[in-house]
Amino acid sequence: MATPAVQLNLADGTPWNLAAHKGQPVLLNFWATWCEPCRTEMPLLEQLAARHQAQGLQLLAVNFQESESVVRRFVQSTNLKLPVLRDADGAVARAMGANIFPTTVAINRQGQAVFSVVGGCDWSRAPVSRWVEELVQAG
Repeated sequence: MATPAVQLNLADGTPWNLAAHKGQPVLLNFWATWCEPCRTEMPLLEQLAARHQAQGLQLLAVNFQESESVVRRFVQSTNLKLPVLRDADGAVARAMGANIFPTTVAINRQGQAVFSVVGGCDWSRAPVSRWVEELVQAG
């Protein structure tokens, strides 16, 4: 199955396009402010992003169908450091098969979705830590 095109705006309105990040490993974490497992997972995702920054990992929090003001308040109140994309109509989440939150989709350097993690998890533990290692080390 082909990886769907992802063209969304960052929370500040800047356009973001998955195709422009070909050559880099990408994790797209689909979440919502009302999702408690999503909120719990955010600090772990921030740690994961920091741990693999030197290897070029792009980790983005893709908000599902919430207003700009709700997303902005959440980012400010939690001091979230991850870049936030807004999937205002939910089309990207549906295209990626993210219908349970959180869902994280891993995209390799060739731009292909290679695995998904459904539900919140501890990103520092196996097996997901090993999957991310393989994602960032693969050429």
